[in-house]
Amino acid sequence: MRILHLAVAVAGLALAGCAAAPRGDPGPFSAHPFPHVTPAEARALMAEDSVHVIVLDVRTPAEFAAGHVPGAVNLDVFCTDFEDELTGLDRQLTYIVHCKAGRRSALAAARMADLGFVNVYDLTAGYEGWVDAGYPVAN
Repeated sequence: MRILHLAVAVAGLALAGCAAAPRGDPGPFSAHPFPHVTPAEARALMAEDSVHVIVLDVRTPAEFAAGHVPGAVNLDVFCTDFEDELTGLDRQLTYIVHCKAGRRSALAAARMADLGFVNVYDLTAGYEGWVDAGYPVAN
Protein backbone atom coordinates (compact mmCIF):
# COMPACT_ATOMS: atom_id res chain seq x y z
CA MET A 1 0.00 0.00 0.00
CA ARG A 2 2.86 2.36 0.83
CA ILE A 3 4.36 1.82 -2.64
CA LEU A 4 1.01 2.62 -4.23
CA HIS A 5 0.82 5.92 -2.31
CA LEU A 6 4.36 6.81 -3.39
CA ALA A 7 3.58 5.97 -7.02
CA VAL A 8 0.45 8.11 -6.93
CA ALA A 9 2.37 11.02 -5.38
CA VAL A 10 5.12 10.83 -8.01
CA ALA A 11 2.58 10.62 -10.82
CA GLY A 12 0.74 13.61 -9.37
CA LEU A 13 3.93 15.67 -9.34
CA ALA A 14 4.69 14.73 -12.92
CA LEU A 15 1.22 15.71 -14.05
CA ALA A 16 1.06 18.90 -11.99
CA GLY A 17 4.42 20.24 -13.12
CA CYS A 18 4.82 23.95 -12.42
CA ALA A 19 1.12 24.66 -12.26
CA ALA A 20 0.89 23.62 -8.61
CA ALA A 21 3.52 26.08 -7.38
CA PRO A 22 2.47 29.63 -6.57
CA ARG A 23 4.29 32.30 -8.58
CA GLY A 24 7.75 32.95 -7.28
CA ASP A 25 7.62 29.95 -4.94
CA PRO A 26 9.85 27.07 -6.06
CA GLY A 27 7.92 24.69 -3.85
CA PRO A 28 9.53 21.74 -2.08
CA PHE A 29 12.05 21.12 -4.87
CA SER A 30 14.33 24.08 -4.29
CA ALA A 31 17.26 22.14 -2.81
CA HIS A 32 19.91 23.26 -5.26
CA PRO A 33 22.86 25.60 -4.79
CA PHE A 34 21.93 28.09 -7.49
CA PRO A 35 20.51 31.58 -7.02
CA HIS A 36 16.93 32.43 -7.85
CA VAL A 37 16.43 35.39 -10.18
CA THR A 38 13.50 37.60 -11.06
CA PRO A 39 12.51 38.18 -14.68
CA ALA A 40 14.25 41.59 -14.57
CA GLU A 41 17.46 40.03 -13.25
CA ALA A 42 17.30 37.27 -15.87
CA ARG A 43 16.80 39.81 -18.64
CA ALA A 44 19.79 41.81 -17.39
CA LEU A 45 21.97 38.68 -17.40
CA MET A 46 20.85 37.93 -20.96
CA ALA A 47 21.64 41.49 -22.06
CA GLU A 48 25.12 41.39 -20.48
CA ASP A 49 26.26 38.35 -22.47
CA SER A 50 23.88 36.96 -25.08
CA VAL A 51 26.53 34.50 -26.34
CA HIS A 52 27.35 32.75 -23.08
CA VAL A 53 23.95 32.95 -21.36
CA ILE A 54 21.52 30.24 -22.40
CA VAL A 55 17.84 30.27 -21.45
CA LEU A 56 16.83 26.69 -20.76
CA ASP A 57 13.06 26.15 -20.88
CA VAL A 58 12.22 22.86 -19.16
CA ARG A 59 8.50 22.84 -19.99
CA THR A 60 6.89 20.42 -22.41
CA PRO A 61 7.36 20.91 -26.16
CA ALA A 62 3.68 21.90 -26.44
CA GLU A 63 4.08 24.60 -23.79
CA PHE A 64 7.24 25.81 -25.51
CA ALA A 65 5.50 25.95 -28.90
CA ALA A 66 2.68 28.05 -27.41
CA GLY A 67 5.19 30.73 -26.41
CA HIS A 68 8.69 31.02 -25.01
CA VAL A 69 11.49 33.41 -24.14
CA PRO A 70 13.18 34.40 -27.43
CA GLY A 71 16.25 32.25 -28.09
CA ALA A 72 15.39 29.70 -25.39
CA VAL A 73 16.36 26.05 -25.71
CA ASN A 74 13.67 23.51 -24.82
CA LEU A 75 14.52 20.38 -22.79
CA ASP A 76 11.49 18.80 -21.09
CA VAL A 77 12.55 17.96 -17.52
CA PHE A 78 10.18 14.97 -17.45
CA CYS A 79 11.40 13.53 -20.75
CA THR A 80 13.24 10.23 -20.36
CA ASP A 81 16.36 11.55 -22.10
CA PHE A 82 16.56 14.81 -20.08
CA GLU A 83 19.77 13.83 -18.30
CA ASP A 84 21.36 12.69 -21.56
CA GLU A 85 20.49 16.04 -23.12
CA LEU A 86 22.03 17.86 -20.15
CA THR A 87 25.29 15.94 -20.46
CA GLY A 88 25.65 17.33 -23.98
CA LEU A 89 25.55 20.95 -22.76
CA ASP A 90 28.64 23.05 -22.07
CA ARG A 91 29.02 23.26 -18.29
CA GLN A 92 31.08 26.47 -18.60
CA LEU A 93 28.18 28.51 -20.00
CA THR A 94 25.63 30.33 -17.87
CA TYR A 95 22.09 28.94 -17.83
CA ILE A 96 18.84 30.59 -16.82
CA VAL A 97 16.47 27.68 -16.18
CA HIS A 98 12.72 28.18 -16.16
CA CYS A 99 9.42 26.39 -16.48
CA LYS A 100 5.91 27.76 -16.13
CA ALA A 101 6.12 29.06 -12.57
CA GLY A 102 9.11 27.49 -10.77
CA ARG A 103 8.65 23.87 -9.72
CA ARG A 104 10.10 22.02 -12.72
CA SER A 105 12.97 24.49 -13.06
CA ALA A 106 13.99 23.75 -9.46
CA LEU A 107 14.05 20.03 -10.30
CA ALA A 108 16.12 20.71 -13.41
CA ALA A 109 18.55 22.99 -11.56
CA ALA A 110 19.05 20.35 -8.86
CA ARG A 111 19.85 17.78 -11.54
CA MET A 112 22.25 20.22 -13.22
CA ALA A 113 24.04 20.69 -9.88
CA ASP A 114 24.43 16.92 -9.62
CA LEU A 115 26.01 16.89 -13.09
CA GLY A 116 28.55 19.59 -12.29
CA PHE A 117 27.02 22.72 -13.79
CA VAL A 118 28.22 25.79 -11.89
CA ASN A 119 26.65 28.87 -13.55
CA VAL A 120 22.92 28.30 -13.26
CA TYR A 121 20.14 30.67 -12.27
CA ASP A 122 16.60 29.54 -11.47
CA LEU A 123 13.91 31.88 -12.79
CA THR A 124 11.46 31.20 -9.97
CA ALA A 125 8.68 33.29 -11.47
CA GLY A 126 8.98 31.16 -14.60
CA TYR A 127 7.53 31.89 -17.99
CA GLU A 128 4.41 33.35 -16.38
CA GLY A 129 6.52 35.89 -14.52
CA TRP A 130 8.37 36.75 -17.74
CA VAL A 131 5.08 37.38 -19.54
CA ASP A 132 3.59 39.28 -16.58
CA ALA A 133 6.63 41.58 -16.64
CA GLY A 134 5.80 42.46 -20.25
CA TYR A 135 9.00 41.02 -21.74
CA PRO A 136 9.04 39.75 -25.33
CA VAL A 137 7.97 36.22 -26.22
CA ALA A 138 8.41 34.08 -29.31
CA ASN A 139 6.11 31.44 -30.81
